[in-house]
Amino acid sequence: MMTDTPPPTTADSTASMASPSPASSKSPTPPPTKAGPSKKKKKAPLPVQLIGDLPIARAEALSTFTEMKLNWYQSQRMGLSRETMESMNCDCTFKPGRDEPYIACGHNSDCINRLTQVECLAGECRCKEFCQNQRFQNREYANIDIVKTEKKGFGLRAEGDIERDTFIYEYIGDVVDDKKFRRRMREYADEGIKHFYFMMLQKDEFIDATKNGGIGRFANHSCNPNCYVGKWTIGDRVRMGIFAKRNIKQYEELTFDYNVDRYGHDAQVCHCGEPQCVGFIGGKTQTLSDDMLEALGVDEDDVGEYKASKKRRGKKLDDPDFMPMRYIKVNEVPKVIQALRQNSSPKMVYKLLTRIKITEDPSILRQIMRLRGLTLMKNILEDNSDNIELTTLALECLITWPLTQRNKIEDSQIETELDKRLESTDDTVKELSTKLKAQWETLAVGYRIPKRSAEGELEKTDSLWDVVEFGSKASPPPESNFKRLRLTPPSLPSHTLDR
Repeated sequence: MMTDTPPPTTADSTASMASPSPASSKSPTPPPTKAGPSKKKKKAPLPVQLIGDLPIARAEALSTFTEMKLNWYQSQRMGLSRETMESMNCDCTFKPGRDEPYIACGHNSDCINRLTQVECLAGECRCKEFCQNQRFQNREYANIDIVKTEKKGFGLRAEGDIERDTFIYEYIGDVVDDKKFRRRMREYADEGIKHFYFMMLQKDEFIDATKNGGIGRFANHSCNPNCYVGKWTIGDRVRMGIFAKRNIKQYEELTFDYNVDRYGHDAQVCHCGEPQCVGFIGGKTQTLSDDMLEALGVDEDDVGEYKASKKRRGKKLDDPDFMPMRYIKVNEVPKVIQALRQNSSPKMVYKLLTRIKITEDPSILRQIMRLRGLTLMKNILEDNSDNIELTTLALECLITWPLTQRNKIEDSQIETELDKRLESTDDTVKELSTKLKAQWETLAVGYRIPKRSAEGELEKTDSLWDVVEFGSKASPPPESNFKRLRLTPPSLPSHTLDR
């Protein structure tokens, strides 16, 4: 039962958001603050709990449910990704013997797909068989097994050392809509089932691994987890995976934070045994993942203050003064984009968009656009059509983005959402939409220079430096001129997936 974003037990799509002051119809933006150097020393990591003495219980565990290798979908419409409009091919190239292996869409590469949690597709990636970004498709699972614990039932154990950000296992089950999710919750409660295995996949869609699923369902909760849950796009489907949050030692139990990722029934006593244990799992207990805190720009001192007070967490989450808004740094861009993709809570989306709004550096805004930012904004507008404050903030962000061509606008289909707001009953939304529409209409469509695909065929590209701008009435250059065109990539800031 996991979700890499929504709060447990309640649908995050109904989360409330603090309204701005009635004195102004525009979304409030706190002044940006710079993070000063931390004066506190980093705390030593807590000792890990090893469970190498526990017996393997795979056969017994597998008898408690029906194992599946892939998700089952309630209908063909379930689990579909809404992020397939913009080009899904990365710009990576790899030459064996010349390049380091990670260059082929690996960890810490500049692969646009990997940075936006999209898998490259076999036969389409130009790195061919060397591509390292097809882990779901190839079922590149970590070496793990199922054990029987003393108080927590079955659990997962690492049978070897696991490096940080390693894909451990896919969370597999029945993908159902909100109506069936709620009905199954009632049915399971009536049947006396105490342990539910629901994970939110995306808005109004859930993975139910209670009776059918994969062994990822046996990952237990911890208030100091060594794993996290990530939402990835594979082809036209969204899927969920369990990943290593840090380097994991052999014989550690594999855990994640249910209070971030899991949907249950009533609060249960927590048996994680960690010094900072909050005492309960599920119910009204809610925490923010470390990745979300980093995406919000919360520094180490803020994190320590946030985690130190169990009683005041709910209040602090709603307090605009608790998390000072800081502009986005270049190495934080992937974190912010990933957090926006993972989280549909209006409250969290509002805070993340506020960080984007106060960021003025054009190079960082270009990076946001490069990581399919327009598609992301289209989905935010679509999901929050009745939220005036969030819509206003999203439009204010878009107006500042340094677009030079219409290509990404057309690929993302964001204008369909913009056009809906041209006749908004809210004057500010209508004014911003009209201004943005006029601004985008001045842009010309750039001609994409075809480049070689994995099979050597010419394909269209959407990279920032493979677009040549032509007037609306101009014709593209003939195919015979392709080899003579040489473009120099602009100075884009480098960035890595800094976890």
